[in-house]
Amino acid sequence: MKVVVTGGGTREYIDDVRVMTNISSGKLAALIAEQVYVTAPSDDRIEVVYIHGRHAALPGTPAKHVPITTTQDALEAMEEHCEFADVVIHPMAVSDFTFQRDKPVKVSGSDASAFVEYMRQTIVPTPKLLAKVRTWSPKCFLVGFKFLSGASFADLTEAARKVLNDNLCDLVVANDLQAMKKAKTHVAHFLTRDNEVSVSTYEGKDRIAHGVAAHVDSWWRFGRD
Repeated sequence: MKVVVTGGGTREYIDDVRVMTNISSGKLAALIAEQVYVTAPSDDRIEVVYIHGRHAALPGTPAKHVPITTTQDALEAMEEHCEFADVVIHPMAVSDFTFQRDKPVKVSGSDASAFVEYMRQTIVPTPKLLAKVRTWSPKCFLVGFKFLSGASFADLTEAARKVLNDNLCDLVVANDLQAMKKAKTHVAHFLTRDNEVSVSTYEGKDRIAHGVAAHVDSWWRFGRD
C-alpha cells in the first residue's frame, strides 16, 4: 500500500525577501502519517510518502520525506507521487494565492501604497491541488480537509460536503478555528460518502489521526474494488 500524506503550509514569495504563509504546523498530518503506518495490516508492505512544508512537524515512523516551499513545488511533488498511490491524505494548508514575479524586485517598505499596489498587480490564484488528485490517481482512497474560522456547524458541514462532492473524496475532515478555541482542543467532523453523507465527530489530534487511519484501514481491507 502506497500512502501519500501532505502536511504543513506553503510559502509564496511576494518579492525577493517577503513571503506569504500560514500558521499550519503539520502536527496533525504527521500524526496521521504515523497512525496509517502503524495500523496497516502486517502482511502488507506499506510505503508512506510525506510531502511537507519545510518547517512542518515530521512523523516518527518511516516515511519518504519530500520537502516543498511553494504551491507549485507541492503540485509537482504530488503529481509525481500520487500517480501510483493507493491512498492520498491532503491536510496541507495550501495558499490560495501567489504572486507573479517575472522581474523579481524588493518593494520599498516605506511606501505602503506602492507596496499594496504592487501586490494588487501581481497576485494570482493558485491551482487547487485536491481537485487534481483524481486525475493522477482515479481509484485511490482520497481524504480532503476543510478549515474555517467562525462558521456555524451547519455552514462548516455544508462547506465540507461541497469539498466531498466537488473533489470526489471518500472522506473529508472539517474543523473550525473558533470552535476549537472554545473547546480548548482540536475538534474535527468526518464526512463520509455512504448511501448518504454521514457525519461523525472526533476530539483531540490523536483521536482524529486514529480516526483517519481507521477509515483507511477499513477501505484497504474491505472497500477496494
